[in-house]
Amino acid sequence: MKIRKQFFLIFAILTAVPILYVACFFIYITLTPAEEVFNAENLPHPRDFVMTFAVIFETLFASFSFYMFNNIAKSIHLVESEAKKLSDGDIDKPLKVPTNKGYANEITNLLIHFEEFRKVFKQRKNEQDRFVMGLSHDLKTPIAIIKGYTEGISDGLFSDPQKQKESLDIILQKSSELEMMVDNMINFIKMNETDWTKNFVEHDLAEYLDTVEKYIRSTGSVFNRTVTSQIKIPKGTKVKMDKQLVSRALENIFSNAIRYTENGAEIDLSAELSSGAAKIKISDKGIGMSPEDAEHVFELFYRGTHSRREQGQGIGLSVVKTVMDVHGWNIDVESELGKGTAFTITIPLKQGSKA
Repeated sequence: MKIRKQFFLIFAILTAVPILYVACFFIYITLTPAEEVFNAENLPHPRDFVMTFAVIFETLFASFSFYMFNNIAKSIHLVESEAKKLSDGDIDKPLKVPTNKGYANEITNLLIHFEEFRKVFKQRKNEQDRFVMGLSHDLKTPIAIIKGYTEGISDGLFSDPQKQKESLDIILQKSSELEMMVDNMINFIKMNETDWTKNFVEHDLAEYLDTVEKYIRSTGSVFNRTVTSQIKIPKGTKVKMDKQLVSRALENIFSNAIRYTENGAEIDLSAELSSGAAKIKISDKGIGMSPEDAEHVFELFYRGTHSRREQGQGIGLSVVKTVMDVHGWNIDVESELGKGTAFTITIPLKQGSKA
């Protein structure tokens, strides 16, 4: 029972006792013949009334007070013991949260919030452990290759100028991969530690997507991809966002589209208004994903069947998902093996966002 209800119940009972006592006295007077009531010998002494009332009142007060304070003491002890488990670093076992209505109260309800905190903290710790493991594993490969080729050049193993050039090209390539890994990791850490909403600025979505279209057309031509677009967002459609973060997310999706398509393949960018939201879709006709890979594609360090064959950490799309979550947007993926993949971003629009 809630502590407030216990207080109200005790207050009601203690208030009712003197009222009932006085009522009984008046009933006694009413039902007793007048000659007996006013007979001094039959009339109880006022001191007897006071003493009887005091005994009853004190007994009830002591009983209810003991019950209430005993309940509070038990609740505080339970919260203290369970909180100590958290302070000692024991986050693997669930906390004991009372479910009995007679025992649960405002104090023990704190354990519900502590338990939620424990779950979130454990999840973050597991992600951190996986992050460190992934970091150590993925960084070793390019570092080992760079070190190996550097030692080979230093030891004179590649005396031929052409071999030296090829070795230096490999070193440059692995250095770029290493730089990209570090950037992705820094971005992921920042995404989880920074309040990016402070950087949100209102932008014209149509104008912004025009710049995105120009970027992917230019990049697509460099990698021999055919880029098509259908931007149907009216001018004046305002959206609050961190332009840098959103651009980074879209670039990541587009980079994946290039990575998993062949030369000459088509990549499409489309955008339209639908049901009070703006929908942006980047689709390709590449190798696609299995249903299992599509289900886990946004999870940290998850690498699909095809991505395991390439260098990478499985961080990029997790960062993309975090960017969407920070903005309060939604991102979905549709994919079919051998037919391609489509990422759809849904941006809820407030009334009046369209000028």
